[in-house]
Amino acid sequence: MWYILDMPNITADIESLKRDIERAHMELLQMYQELGEVSFAWHDAIGYEPSREPYGKLLELVQEKDDVDRRIEALKTAVSEMSAGGRGIEQTRLSMKELDNRFSVLISSLGAVAIEIDSAGKLPQRLRKCLEPMRDYEHKLDELGAKLDKYRATGPAFMVSVYEKKMEKVRLGLDAVFAETGRRIYNSGDFREVPGQRAKGILDEMDQIKFAKKNYKNDILDHRSMIDEAQGSLRSMGAFGEENRKLRELQATQNQIADRLSDVYSTYGQVLAEGIPYWMDNQAPEELRKCCTQVIRQTGKIARLNLNLDHLMMEHDIEIHNMQLSQLSEQMNHLNSQILAIENQKAELQQKVDAELKSVSDLRMKQNEITKKIAQME
Repeated sequence: MWYILDMPNITADIESLKRDIERAHMELLQMYQELGEVSFAWHDAIGYEPSREPYGKLLELVQEKDDVDRRIEALKTAVSEMSAGGRGIEQTRLSMKELDNRFSVLISSLGAVAIEIDSAGKLPQRLRKCLEPMRDYEHKLDELGAKLDKYRATGPAFMVSVYEKKMEKVRLGLDAVFAETGRRIYNSGDFREVPGQRAKGILDEMDQIKFAKKNYKNDILDHRSMIDEAQGSLRSMGAFGEENRKLRELQATQNQIADRLSDVYSTYGQVLAEGIPYWMDNQAPEELRKCCTQVIRQTGKIARLNLNLDHLMMEHDIEIHNMQLSQLSEQMNHLNSQILAIENQKAELQQKVDAELKSVSDLRMKQNEITKKIAQME
């Protein structure tokens, strides 16, 4: 019965060892792949004839992969450039808008400075015609002020309130007056004749803004050119307007090739591994020798695991035979017990038979004696 108790342990050990062997084979396939990848660049130097055919298949697949990789990279680059161009244009326009806003502020400042200089009697005569908006503004205020004074003096009171609001509304338009005055002076072409350092600083900054806007316009042209080139590339790839779909399609192809490439690298590496003694030498690159060493070690490991498995399988078979022997022994013991019982019964029966035979013999003897006496009596 002790054999039966050992069987589960042996079976568990066998299953565990089979899993170890399966794992070791998977690791070996990975090592074949690594050997194939490292050896690819050294194929001509290795010069192992049996590897020529798998190398040819591998080279063809690598070229196919490189082509798909280039197409994906070109697609991503075109999409990135188109997006970057769009962002560049948007950012440049925002910067130009900020410059425009600043330019408007400077135009108003120029108008205000010119009005201030004119009030001091220092503005050149030919620029004074540009101050008409200010004269109109002052004229409106004078007219409204005269009427306001009149209604304050004679009433009615509500008209005072009306003209106060009108005057306030006109005053709120002073910035617009400065802006219009500045525009007229700048558009006259004589803006450089406005005297004073304040005017010079304003005009210098306006020149800087004009120069910056010119550069920004060139930037926009560059961005548009980049977008046009990117769109041209996408059209040549048949991806314009369907960039995401095309990218998914190429990436799916890339993944398929990657799966196939792993198998082909592994096949190429396995062929080389089988011929290591024929082509490997001490002059081989360190990385290549390292791959070969780990393949040799892994192959030895698998051989040892298989021997251990054979040993355990034989032990398993021995245990099965021992179980059968134990069962047969029990059957024989049972039969021997039955035979012994039968022998005992046979002995008892023999004694009875012997007793009956003796009885018959005794009776026969007596019968013969009687027969003799009968014959004598005759």
